[in-house]
Amino acid sequence: MNFGSIQKLLFKPLVPLIKINGMIDSAQTTLVQKSLEQVNPKRSKALVVVVNSHGGSPTQTELIIEKIQSFCHEHHLKLYTFAEHSATSTSYNILASGDKVFVDTTSLVGSVGVASQWMGVNKFLERYKLNSDTDLSTPMMTFSLKKGSPFKDQLTDSDRQVFSDIVKDMDEHLLKEVEKFRGKKLTKEAGTKEALQQIWT
Repeated sequence: MNFGSIQKLLFKPLVPLIKINGMIDSAQTTLVQKSLEQVNPKRSKALVVVVNSHGGSPTQTELIIEKIQSFCHEHHLKLYTFAEHSATSTSYNILASGDKVFVDTTSLVGSVGVASQWMGVNKFLERYKLNSDTDLSTPMMTFSLKKGSPFKDQLTDSDRQVFSDIVKDMDEHLLKEVEKFRGKKLTKEAGTKEALQQIWT
């Protein structure tokens, strides 16, 4: 092997790959950031992101998309996204952010939306004569604690409406982001809210 061949082998362009596996949370965002820091943009021809997730935090999803797209924009790299087993809920937005999107015929994609759930254990506590007390610095904290604590009373209709409105707002935002990423690449039928909220293969 001559010097020219060795030089081509050592310095040929690379296509680095970043995997997004599992729940989209702050830990996942940190992993993506660390992965980007290991990429050598001078030798990279493009960036590949493989998504295998059922979604997670809308906020962390946006942070991940922003980090990846900013990196590609700064270094003039094309972004290719791939769906592995699943790219649903918020992780679908990551998939949709690619310049080119690749999906296997058996991949689960779509189901764009937000869910909010809670549970209460008051009856359990009553049965065993247990109770939970919390000191609050402001009455407004009562509402916040109802969402995060299973020891609070069941949500009132007013509480449910507030959370319902929040979920709807986040849902609409995620759908608009998909429309921004894919734009005219989505057919009229595939670009509807109803279609994007379905799970597809």
